Amino acid sequence: MPVLTDEQQRQVARRRKSTRPAYWSASAGAFSEISQDFEAYIILLQQGLRAKLGTVLKNSTDLATRQKDRDELLAEVIQAEINDSKKTVDELDNTLSAYSSFEQEVGFSAWADVPEVSLMAQDIRRGVREINMARRQAVHDYIVASIAKRSLEQGIVTENVKQQMRSWSIPLGSYG
Repeated sequence: MPVLTDEQQRQVARRRKSTRPAYWSASAGAFSEISQDFEAYIILLQQGLRAKLGTVLKNSTDLATRQKDRDELLAEVIQAEINDSKKTVDELDNTLSAYSSFEQEVGFSAWADVPEVSLMAQDIRRGVREINMARRQAVHDYIVASIAKRSLEQGIVTENVKQQMRSWSIPLGSYG
């Protein structure tokens, strides 16, 4: 808190309330009385700025509510991406496993010293490299989508936070 001049201290002392107003604390899940420092801040804030602050808080609350709806929809889209990526990884793992079994079945390893067998195995492995690349991309997509979803969920405005945002009007309006 800044150091108050004598005049500011007198102004705060004249307008202090015996019971300070409360705001909803989202972290506590209950109403909390404002501090003496916050009370001084509100008292010293010009009336026009208090009104403007109230308007900005209302607009922010409205925007946060709209963003919550958007973010919840986006979370569903991201979850679909996570599910699709996981499914793709599983399918490609099955394909790679089947190829590995096939390679053992046709004896590529045992006949690797025969140039034509080795060349044919290399040609088949070209496709397997593409499958490995697609699998790596699906794993990457899964990780990125998971991080995005976690980040998004941390920013979603809960009902508790919206109540806190709305409740600032109580102390701001108490010193009009």
